Amino acid sequence: MIKLRTRGRDGHELVLIGLSTKNVGKLLGGEPIAIEPAEAQSLGLGECSLVIFAGESELAMMRELEDVGLLPEGTAAKAKDELEKHGRASGGNGAS
Repeated sequence: MIKLRTRGRDGHELVLIGLSTKNVGKLLGGEPIAIEPAEAQSLGLGECSLVIFAGESELAMMRELEDVGLLPEGTAAKAKDELEKHGRASGGNGAS
């Protein structure tokens, strides 16, 4: 993975995160990638953790984050209700 803060050709600051094929495989296999606060701060992102994740649908991603302990229990259920209100509840992982 590449994590870099630099300036682009036009002089604007850029924070770049490049994922290798191996990283993408981990993401699609349900393994979020976390960049811890010290490293995020070195990229100019302040004191935060940066989490990169992917999934079949919005709801599947919310469930994944809940399953690995990054979101409180019940968050995915609330998200499902909200997505259904907007006609976007494609659950992934066997849900609808």
